[in-house]
Amino acid sequence: MWLTRDDLPRTVRADNRDYTIDTDFRTWMKFENIMVDAGIEMDYKLYFMIRGVMNMPDDISEELIQALFSFYRLDKPIRKTSGKQCEIGYRFDYDMDLIVAAFRQQYGIDLLAAELHWWEFKSLFEGLTDQTKFIQVVGYRTADISKLDKEQKQRYTELKKFYALPVEKTQERSQEELEAEILSGLKGGDADC
Repeated sequence: MWLTRDDLPRTVRADNRDYTIDTDFRTWMKFENIMVDAGIEMDYKLYFMIRGVMNMPDDISEELIQALFSFYRLDKPIRKTSGKQCEIGYRFDYDMDLIVAAFRQQYGIDLLAAELHWWEFKSLFEGLTDQTKFIQVVGYRTADISKLDKEQKQRYTELKKFYALPVEKTQERSQEELEAEILSGLKGGDADC
């Protein structure tokens, strides 16, 4: 449990040692961007993800990668998704303008000047309400329009198209699928970092 900033972790534990990591929210936004970016070859993702958050260790173990993923998820388990295709609601690199505006509007925080731990940022991020344009846009992107009447369906279809994320850069996979694929690269020996 963390109640103050001093309680927030600054290391991950793996292979019977503590690894110091960069905990700044911007670093972990980049970590996520790399993880979900379809334009980055899987062989390189692991290297760039690790290199972005810590000094490159001599050995990269599955336990270390799992520890980094766990930190990224705030030490929470992966949220199971329903069996259908996972719709991506946002991309940090694409939606940063809306995210900056949402934090300013809802919390009075200037993200361009803020010094926030990833866990602090992510908690605030998850708490954004539909009073912000960002959450409204995410709602348009992920709306299930199958049960809407004809007029609403047409309007939401237009909004989905207008606010769509760039297709060529977006992987529509669950967190569990992305982590498994990245770990399989490590197990297969492709991650010669």
